[in-house]
Amino acid sequence: MAPNPVTAQTDRGSRDRSLRGEPIARDVFTGLPGRYDRLAYLLSLGQDRRWRRAVVDHAATGAPRLVLDVATGPAGIALAVAGRTGADVVGVDLNEPMLRAGLPRIRGPLPRGRVRVAAGRAGRLPFGDATFDAVTFSYLLRYVDDPGATIAEMARCLRPGGTLACLEFHVPPRPAWRAAWWCYTRLALPVLGRLTGGPAWYRVGRFLGPSISEHYRQHPLAWHVAAWQAAGLTGVGTELMSLGGGLVMWGGERSAFYSVGRGTGGLGDWLTLLHPPYTLWHLSYVAIGAAVMPDLVLWRLAGTLLAFFLAVGIGAHALDELHGRPLGTGIGSGLLTAAAVASITAAMVLGLVYGGWKLLPFVIVGGVLVYAYNLELFGGVLHSDVWFAVAWGAFPVLVGAYAQHWTLSLAAGVAAVAAFFLSLGQRALSTPARMLRRRVSGVAVRLSFTDGSEAELGRADLLAPIERALRYFVCATSAVAVAMVLAAR
Repeated sequence: MAPNPVTAQTDRGSRDRSLRGEPIARDVFTGLPGRYDRLAYLLSLGQDRRWRRAVVDHAATGAPRLVLDVATGPAGIALAVAGRTGADVVGVDLNEPMLRAGLPRIRGPLPRGRVRVAAGRAGRLPFGDATFDAVTFSYLLRYVDDPGATIAEMARCLRPGGTLACLEFHVPPRPAWRAAWWCYTRLALPVLGRLTGGPAWYRVGRFLGPSISEHYRQHPLAWHVAAWQAAGLTGVGTELMSLGGGLVMWGGERSAFYSVGRGTGGLGDWLTLLHPPYTLWHLSYVAIGAAVMPDLVLWRLAGTLLAFFLAVGIGAHALDELHGRPLGTGIGSGLLTAAAVASITAAMVLGLVYGGWKLLPFVIVGGVLVYAYNLELFGGVLHSDVWFAVAWGAFPVLVGAYAQHWTLSLAAGVAAVAAFFLSLGQRALSTPARMLRRRVSGVAVRLSFTDGSEAELGRADLLAPIERALRYFVCATSAVAVAMVLAAR
């Protein structure tokens, strides 16, 4: 993978090159004994397992079903995640001997879940975009040439709403503890390594302290947080463990600016499923259609709004979530299917009970549009920008107007045209926003100004103004709808 020009260091120096990179990782860990996890526990003064539990806790937050563990080694964290969550876990590591050391435990009977391992590079993962519900990694970033690009690559594999969690060594921030840590890593650790693990662990003991110090000299904690955020992760948190000798980090791949769910199928997931801003936007078109007709009847408007809320707010969005889980909710497929069918059917029944044969053509067209668009029926011909503008823009205006007095007017037609083009504008903004949020792992744009100054833009910088514009559109359209309804009373 090409280095990330936003986060890559331009000159790390010869000392850093001697402590970083895949050849170093291969050399240092070659020949380590099969009791790797046990010795890591001993050499970390018993803290390693506690640190790992913290990583597993964060990875398990969203009840993941498929998890990626990068730099898995003998699969210690991978096995812990599988046992805790029952998920299928894929472990990837550059060092094949380390992977082989974990095979006996992986092949044995596991109480929950399943673990598979494969050799691979963290900077070029052989997985598609948005594949995993959670991604974990441990003791990795000191061994890659471009830590920022590696973080972005792992974030690329994370599904919307998923969690990235990691464990790294750290340099204690307090001077007294830092001095004690320096003495332990430079003096005691090599000796303990030789006594407990032989020459292989002696090499690790000599390498570890200088490697950690040099990494945080080049990449302090604030850099790590910024790199995670540049990769599109939100809610980035850090916790220094054991007086600062260990670092646990976590963050999420937020599926949308209005996402409040945690991927557990709870109330927050259901609220996210409704796409509140977009549902409000399209319901505003119903209100605008009703308001342009003379003699506004509020109870008829209320009934039409309820029908569209059921069909669009719940039904269409449930069908959309079934198609690839773009919002990363943990709502079961069966429940989503039931919610979609029940809400769309209820909306159609409501229209027939209220309007009978007068509304029948609109009911039929509405049912076809919602199913054909979201399920991409008829070869996906209706799943386009134009049909989106018809179904989610013009159609609500026309139905809102017609349901008032079973007739349409020129004003209703003009309002439908306006809603059509507003929906095209919405699509023009939301399509690149989805691409940046779901498919792009990293962006680097360098701006050169006429005064000679320069600035750099990342993925978050490009995404923020688009989402801000979408919020403004929602507020403006809703306010116009309310104003028109008030004026028509």
